[in-house]
Amino acid sequence: MPDWIKTKKIGKLFIEGKISNKETEKILDWFPNTEIDMNGKKYNEGKNGWIMVWDNEIPKHVLELDEIWILEIWSVEFDNDKLIIPDELGNIKIENFSLVNDTSEENIEKLKRLLPKTNIYMSGRKIQ
Repeated sequence: MPDWIKTKKIGKLFIEGKISNKETEKILDWFPNTEIDMNGKKYNEGKNGWIMVWDNEIPKHVLELDEIWILEIWSVEFDNDKLIIPDELGNIKIENFSLVNDTSEENIEKLKRLLPKTNIYMSGRKIQ
């Protein structure tokens, strides 16, 4: 496996073919938070927790989760179509919250209040 791939965050990894026990251990060490399927055997199930939302509203089924590794929001705000940050978001343990596009200062402050222990990013820069 090339060294550069060890530095990448990967949600799921599928490997097929002959692989030794030593190689299996290395892969599991390199990707502890990645769901891995090696020749049909599954490792780290439920650990990837990388969720992408392509809307200005977070779906109800996402708000019902207990824990999320990365919540990535791809929303575009126009005149009356703004990103909605529900209070229920504060009930979820979220390690990283990423807004791909900008949002209002009001939404930023609400996110910081609801998610005080979360790494929050907006447009690629860390804001908390």
